[in-house]
Amino acid sequence: KSAAGPSVDEVTAQAEQFDGDNGYCQRELGAYGGHLNRFTFLKNAKYAGPNDEYICTGSDSGHAWIYEKATGAVVSFLNADHSTCNGVVPHPSLPLFITYGIDSTAKLWRASIPVDPKVDDSPLGRARFHKLQEYEKSPVVSSWKYVKEKLSSLRELGGDPLTVLPDEIPTNDDVPEARGLFSGVSSFFFPRSRRGGAHGRGGLYIGNDLRNLPEILRQNYFACVLAQESGDDEPIRSSLEDLKRRISLMRLRHQADSQGLLSNAAIPWLLRPRKQYIDRDLIEKKDLINGDVNKTKGEQSCFTYGDVVDLIPNFPCDWIPYDPELSRAPRPCGLNFNTEDYANYYQENYGSREALSNPPLHAELFLSWAPQVRTESSLALLCESAGNRHSEQEEHEDEETDDDSHNGNGDKTPNDTRASSCSQSKVDVEQAYGILHETVMALEEAGNKAVKWESYNLAARRYDLALQYCAVGFMMYPTGPADLVFRSKDAMLRWSPLLKLLIAVRLDLSMVLLKSPVLEPKKAADQAMMALLELGPFCSEKGKVKKGKDLDIMYNEEEPEQTFLEAKELEAKAFFRLGSAQCEIGDYGEAVRSYEHSIESTKSISKTAKPERVVLTRLADAKRENSRKNKRQRKKLKAMFEQDQHSDQVDCDDGSRERSRRPL
Repeated sequence: KSAAGPSVDEVTAQAEQFDGDNGYCQRELGAYGGHLNRFTFLKNAKYAGPNDEYICTGSDSGHAWIYEKATGAVVSFLNADHSTCNGVVPHPSLPLFITYGIDSTAKLWRASIPVDPKVDDSPLGRARFHKLQEYEKSPVVSSWKYVKEKLSSLRELGGDPLTVLPDEIPTNDDVPEARGLFSGVSSFFFPRSRRGGAHGRGGLYIGNDLRNLPEILRQNYFACVLAQESGDDEPIRSSLEDLKRRISLMRLRHQADSQGLLSNAAIPWLLRPRKQYIDRDLIEKKDLINGDVNKTKGEQSCFTYGDVVDLIPNFPCDWIPYDPELSRAPRPCGLNFNTEDYANYYQENYGSREALSNPPLHAELFLSWAPQVRTESSLALLCESAGNRHSEQEEHEDEETDDDSHNGNGDKTPNDTRASSCSQSKVDVEQAYGILHETVMALEEAGNKAVKWESYNLAARRYDLALQYCAVGFMMYPTGPADLVFRSKDAMLRWSPLLKLLIAVRLDLSMVLLKSPVLEPKKAADQAMMALLELGPFCSEKGKVKKGKDLDIMYNEEEPEQTFLEAKELEAKAFFRLGSAQCEIGDYGEAVRSYEHSIESTKSISKTAKPERVVLTRLADAKRENSRKNKRQRKKLKAMFEQDQHSDQVDCDDGSRERSRRPL
């Protein structure tokens, strides 16, 4: 045979002999990828590294994707092309890559350590750097209504069952511009520019774009969802569930690497800190706060390494569909290795490594998610299914199981065993909502702690993530094969602890958005308005809950009186937040009305209730500023009116002089 490999005819002939009933075509070992390949057909994939431990390829987004072969995680994400990256060619022995694409250039890349020697690239340094990042609003927070509408449209389109949670919907501006076979034509003639700078001449260009990897993965998955739901050409050949599984693994590994945490290949959503850095962080923190040891022990600062909230996945969709306590049919997680056809190869190359990367679970680690809700029985369920995944009994059962009961490729991987063992267990709905409530509460408390330390970017990020988890409990979305328990059409009309927490977090975020350096008063006003809309059904009349656009439809006539009192108290706070945002915008007239509504809501709680002094002070300030603004406007209008009169008089005088010069 040729040294270049078999010819096309030979491959075709070999494939045809497996078309009969007696033939069997061996399937692939594993599937990699969160990238899309629709715009061009020239992309390739190659091994990289001294021992072929990496797989690299191009993508439509213009990035060069470098995957870790053992786990499927993305270890490098290069801004390789302004339009589409067609290929990546690694050097056989040196840490060099060549990328090429549409923009008529081939680029040479060299792997390097951090260029600034002052950069602390240790796990502890990464965790601290992550907490100092600027806040970027998630689509759930910036476009709550838009996300609800997109989820509703997905449910109406039908098609194959899908699992699409609110945090998987990109913003309207981030929706991929096209989905068809020839949709890349526009990007060919009009290359897209991205954040990260331009390729300069003669200077060092840092092209690793790993920070934007989670958002690109979200856009790619949503593009595939839209293509399937609308019947367009499929952007990928694997199933959407397999793509979702790979994307969750990549994002969780990305979160672990960026925050200096350890990831778990069998249960990726169960992140854990490195114990040696917890001890080191406590020692260094004593110096940071001038030796105030009591303050360090009494109240951990927002920069503590290994906080429980740092172990919560940044995307709810990367945790909830896989947890046996939150899903009636938890999905398999981790890399989808074909261990049936490649059992010996898998054990030789990955078995020992996986055992080292997956130490036994500890009760204190698992129960730290929600100490009031998690139980030892749930820990036992997870440990049992994760610890016995390679047992001989399960392999024997796999051989006797029909192919139809396996995954989409007809294979059952070690991580699939956990999902199948949990699929028959009943999910306690009340406990599931309790876990969700405890998660949101932990994020809110962490945000409050960051506010005390005046770390407003970190506080906003934690409030934002809390709202994303709240959206799982209140929005209607397709749960697909995972069969999640968080689906209730009238969840917004029941005064539940989670609803109260949702409103409280909105108001907390509204407050932080008025602080520098975050400072987005319009978004702060939006959050306060959303809170008022959610409080409306409970504040219209004591003992009753009403719904409808004008709150004219009775929903519940036997609501406890305490609900009205609690709702009114939150309504007063919401009007106060709205007034503060309107003052920052400069709309003092509306701010006066908002502060007055806040006072009215407080007085409606009881006859003895009095508004707080800060509300009265802000009201007086708003009235004074509104009066000054009105005076300035009147003065400006008066000056304009006088100028117009003067112009008219000048025109009249000029006309009189002109007429006087005319001969009789």
